[in-house]
Amino acid sequence: MSLFTSLYWREPLWLLLILLPVVLSLLQRRRLLHLRRQMMDERLKPWVESKASTAAELRLKAPFIAAWLLLAVALSGPRTALLIPPALQGPMGELIFITDLSGSMEAQDTELNQRPQARRDAATRLAQKWNDEIGERLEIGLTVFAGDPHHLLLPSSDTSLRAHFLEQLVALQAPTLGNNLSAALVRAAQALSSEAEVNYLVLFTDGDIEPEQRRSTVQTLENLLSDRAELSLKIIGIGGTEAIRLKDGNTTRLEYAWLRQLAEHPRVEYLNLLQADQTDLSQLLDLPAARIAPDQQDEVIWNEWFPLPLMLAIGALLLGLWVAGRSGGDYA
Repeated sequence: MSLFTSLYWREPLWLLLILLPVVLSLLQRRRLLHLRRQMMDERLKPWVESKASTAAELRLKAPFIAAWLLLAVALSGPRTALLIPPALQGPMGELIFITDLSGSMEAQDTELNQRPQARRDAATRLAQKWNDEIGERLEIGLTVFAGDPHHLLLPSSDTSLRAHFLEQLVALQAPTLGNNLSAALVRAAQALSSEAEVNYLVLFTDGDIEPEQRRSTVQTLENLLSDRAELSLKIIGIGGTEAIRLKDGNTTRLEYAWLRQLAEHPRVEYLNLLQADQTDLSQLLDLPAARIAPDQQDEVIWNEWFPLPLMLAIGALLLGLWVAGRSGGDYA
């Protein structure tokens, strides 16, 4: 979210006052040039004009010009939204949470909010947190996978409905064994509307899959990103980097090196669990602030910022008067 997209003006036409010093300066310069052409030969111009006096004049005027500009900003009423009613925050795109439910995600080697837990539980808690944060700004769906992918929820703007399905992940068991990440990416992308301006996939996984499946995943991801320019993928790597033994005797660890290789594409980004937990979803996806229509701005609670430029203008004015007083004394 940038300052440009989050800033509003109560009376934006007052900003036109910023142009007044420029207009006056141009008129004054035009008048001065006209007088010089009438009163002196052009060849004498270098001896008549004084660069030192021009610089001194600019130093005297600068605080007053700054004060004027700040007063124009204050009169325009800069403000940012403090509270926007949900009805004014329409969805800005679609997102699918893709959660890995393969056997390796049962490993108890992660910690979230200083609480040790299984990888899949950490993924669920993070998805729940992001669902609460983002509200209705995105339509969010949910896809899970192990041996095969399955849709739990198609993209929806209903925060409560999404929270209900995310809660089911705590006890959900995948009906098939394995880790078909390639098919999960395809299935999730198919659930996204191709008409949306932006689409996002957020993948929670440890990346612990066989070499052949890795090659298939790389090729599938390249095809998806090539075919759909509006699509981007965020990979959340979950698990410890040290190998841990599962109940079935197999060992597993977070394959962060391979997941980072996937993120070499400009529309793919990798974060570990700690980084993701410290990042808001809107920040992760770089969502712009939704602009509020003029006829709806009375329904918003605002932070009014006009006192800041007003106080700065007063300070600049006092500085200008002090500089002018000193210059007058030195001249005398």
